[in-house]
Amino acid sequence: MELSNARSQKKLIGPCVICGAEGVEVKFRRFTEDAYRKATQHGTLASTWVLNVSQFCHTHYMVYIVHGTDKGSETSENAVPSKRRWIQGEAVTEQVDRDDSQQELIMETSEVSDNGRIKEIDFIECVRSMAQIFYTREKKERKVPVYDWKLLRLELESKDIGLKPFLNLLEKLINPSGRGLVDHTISQRQKGLSFLCYFLAGIGNKHISSLKKDIAMFLNHSGTSDQAIDTLSNMQLSSTSRENRREKNIISSIHRDNVTRDLVKYQTNAIIVNIDDYHNIHGLRIPTTTSTSTVAHMTTVLAITIPTATAIPRNVEDNVYASIHNPRIVDNNILISKIEDRFMALLSQSFNDRFAKRNALSENDLLDNLTVHCYDIDIHEKRHNRQLNNTLLIDFVELNLHSTEAYIKAMETFASFPEFHEYLQRNVIPLVADWPGQILPRKAITMQRRQQQSQKNIQTGKIPECVSSFIPIMGPLHVSLNSRETVMLLFYDFFNLAYKCIFGKNKKLANKPRPWRINLLLQLMSDAWKNVAPYIMRKFDFSCSRDVEYLTLKSLLDDTIPLVLNVYATIFRSGDWDGYIEACVRIWCLFARFKRRNYNKAPLFFLSDVWYWESINHPILEILRKHLVSFSDYPVENYHSLIRRQTRETDTPEQLSRTARVINCLRHDNVFRDTFVSSTRYPYRKEDLIGLTNRASIFLLELFTDVKNNTGKSKWTKRDRNKFSCHLATLNIDVDQRHLPMAFSSEYPPFDPSEKCHLQDSCKMLQSTSDHFVSLPCGHVYHRLCLQYLEYKCLHCLKYIKDEINDNVKSIIKRLTGEDNNNPQIDINQENVVQSADDEPEDLAQQPLFNLETTDNSNQHLKDL
Repeated sequence: MELSNARSQKKLIGPCVICGAEGVEVKFRRFTEDAYRKATQHGTLASTWVLNVSQFCHTHYMVYIVHGTDKGSETSENAVPSKRRWIQGEAVTEQVDRDDSQQELIMETSEVSDNGRIKEIDFIECVRSMAQIFYTREKKERKVPVYDWKLLRLELESKDIGLKPFLNLLEKLINPSGRGLVDHTISQRQKGLSFLCYFLAGIGNKHISSLKKDIAMFLNHSGTSDQAIDTLSNMQLSSTSRENRREKNIISSIHRDNVTRDLVKYQTNAIIVNIDDYHNIHGLRIPTTTSTSTVAHMTTVLAITIPTATAIPRNVEDNVYASIHNPRIVDNNILISKIEDRFMALLSQSFNDRFAKRNALSENDLLDNLTVHCYDIDIHEKRHNRQLNNTLLIDFVELNLHSTEAYIKAMETFASFPEFHEYLQRNVIPLVADWPGQILPRKAITMQRRQQQSQKNIQTGKIPECVSSFIPIMGPLHVSLNSRETVMLLFYDFFNLAYKCIFGKNKKLANKPRPWRINLLLQLMSDAWKNVAPYIMRKFDFSCSRDVEYLTLKSLLDDTIPLVLNVYATIFRSGDWDGYIEACVRIWCLFARFKRRNYNKAPLFFLSDVWYWESINHPILEILRKHLVSFSDYPVENYHSLIRRQTRETDTPEQLSRTARVINCLRHDNVFRDTFVSSTRYPYRKEDLIGLTNRASIFLLELFTDVKNNTGKSKWTKRDRNKFSCHLATLNIDVDQRHLPMAFSSEYPPFDPSEKCHLQDSCKMLQSTSDHFVSLPCGHVYHRLCLQYLEYKCLHCLKYIKDEINDNVKSIIKRLTGEDNNNPQIDINQENVVQSADDEPEDLAQQPLFNLETTDNSNQHLKDL
C-alpha cells in the first residue's frame, strides 16, 4: 500500500502499531521493506503490520525490528526464531529452538502487562528511576551509599518494584554462560553490579557523586597522581582532583566544630587521651639552602571515649585532699611492700606455671596475637581492630614532641575548647602513652604543683592549670613491643640458630627483624617448648638442671618468652585486671634485669599509682577494672599507620594535618574500603604453623641434648666488681648478667651447681641428707622446708628487687624535680637499629608433605631422647 503525498510530507506522528503512542514529541519509524526483512529474520513479524504504512515508536522499533528481542509476544507467536552465521562469505539464516533457560530468562527480565502481554524493559526509565532513588538518598536523606549488592537490590526494589526485571537482567551478567561459580567469585562480581548501578545513574546526574568521590578519595590516599584521577573523571569514574581537594579542605575547615560537637556529647563520660609524635618517614632528606631535611615532626592528640563509664573525678568525693596525683610522685615504700606481700611468692613460679592454662589460644586468637604489632590497614586478621570506634582526633599539628613545653602545648589543646573548661576543672583525663609521654607530662605536673607552692615559673612562663587535669598511664602496647624487641636483640644468637633450623641452614635472621617476624619466632619457640618441656625436664637430673646454660635457656623459654608474648596480646586485651597487675610486676623485673633504660622505670610509675589509688579508694580504680581494654595506646599507633598509608613523601605539614582530619571525619564511613578493597592475609596459616612448630621442637630437642652433654663446661669470667660474664659451651656465645636468670644479678649468684640450698647458714636442714629441694625460676634453690619457712619467697632476689626499686625511684625523683629540662634518655642499642627490608615470608611449598615430614622427625627425636 502506497503512502499518500500529503502524509509523506509531514513528520511521522504515529500511532505506534504496538503501544498506540502518537504525537510530535515522540520519534516514529516507518515499517519499510528493510524493516520487513529484519523482522522476518528475527521472527518478530506480525500479520497486522502493513508495509510502508505501519509506524513504530523508537523504543518498539529497536525492540521488534533492530534487536528482535520480543519473540514471546502475541503478535509473533507463530514466528520461528532464527540466527545468522557466515558460511564461505555468505550470510545464512537458520532456525533455532528456544530452550527453557532462554524462555526463563525472557520471563525473569520482562514485565507482564494486565492483558497478559510481555512488555520489554525500558532501559532509560529504569536508569532514571535508580537515579531518582540515589539522589533522594544522598542529597535529601543524607545517607551513605550502599555498595553491597544484596542490600542495594533490596533498597531499589523497595522504592520501585518495577526495577525487578531490570535487576534480574543485570544479575544474569554475573554468569551469562550458566556455569557453576563458587560463592567468592559470585560475591566479587556482585560488587561490579553495585558499581554499575551507581555508574549508570551518575552519567546523567552530576549530583549522584558519592561513588565518584569515594573513588577519588581512595585514589588520592593511595598516592595516585592528580592527572590519573582527572583522567578517570573524564571517563565518569571519579570526581576531579580539584573537587577532591575542595572536599578535603571543607572537612579540614570544619574539624574544630565537629570535635566540639562530639566532646560535648561525652561531657559526663570518662575520656582517655593518647599523645604521641609522628614523623613523616617518607620525607625527603635532600639538603636545601635552608634545611637539611623536609621531615615533618607532627603531634597527634587523640581522645578515646568510654560511653559506659562516668567521668573520672580529680579527688575522692568524701576527701577533697585525696588527689588523684600521688603526693610522693613514686612511692618506693608502697612498691616494696606490695611486691613483697603479694607477688614474691608468685614469682617463685614461672610464667608458664602461672598462666599457661588460662592462655590457651584458639586458631583465631593465635593469628590475632601474631599480628598484634602489624599495622597494615588491609590485613584481614586486623580489620576488626582497625575500626576507629569511640576514637576522636582532637588535632594533628606540627610540633616536635621532645620537651616538656611541647607536651604542655599538646595538653593545652583540650583547654582550647571553651565548652570543655568545666570538665577539666572537675575531672581528670588519663594520658596513655609511651615513655616520653610518661616522664615529660609528669615533670610538667610536678613543676605545676611546686609552682602553686613557690610561685616559680619555667622558662616560658607559668605552667597552665590544665596540666594537672591529666594523669599519665603506662602504654601497654609500647611495653609489649619494647619487651619483645629487647628479648630478640639480647638473645639474637639463640634465635638465629633457631631460625636456621626452622627455615633453612642458609638463612640468616635480620639484625633487627620486623615486628611480625619477632612475634612469629617467639610464638614458635613458646609452642615448641610446651611440646617438649616434659620430656626434657625428665632427662635432666639435679646436677644437670643446675648447669648455668640449662638455667638460662629454661628461664628464657619457660618464663621470659611467654611473658612478653602475653602481657599485652592476651592478658591486657582480655581485661584480666589482676593478671595484668601481676604481669606488670613480672615485666618490670625483666626490664630491671635487662637494664633496659627508661622501661625499667615506666612500670613503677603505673604500679605506684595503682596502689596509691587503692589506698585512697579513688574511683579511677573501678573504671580501670571494668574498662581495662580502653586504657591502651593502640588507637594512636593505628591512626599513625592510617596517616602513613594515605600520605606522600612530598606532603607538607599542612597536607598531613588535612589528611588526618579527613580520616577523623570519615572514621565511621568505611563502606567503600570494606566493599571494594581487597584484604591481605597473614603470611602463614594454621597448617603452616604446625610444621614450623615441629621444626622448632626438633631444634630444642637437639639443643638440650647437646646442653646435657656439655654440662659443667661453661666458663665464668669476672669483668668488674659484681659484674661477670659466662661463655655458654653449647651456644658458643658470651653472655652477661642480663641474659642469665635473676639469681645471677643478686648478691648471691648460684655459681656452685652442687649447692642444694641457698638459705646458707639459716638453712633448716643443714644436718639432713634429704634431697627434697625446689629449684626456682630465678635460679636459686632451696630445701622444700626452707622455702616454706621463707613463705615461698626467694630471700636473695627480694633483696635485689628492693635495691632496684630504690635506685630507680631515686633516679625518677631526681629527674622530675630537677630544674633542668633534659630530654628523656634514649637507649641507642634499642632505638637506632634499622629494621631489615628483606625480611619476607618463606614459601612453604607442598604444605601437607611438609607437615607430615616435620611431625615424623619430631616424633623420632622424642623417641631418641
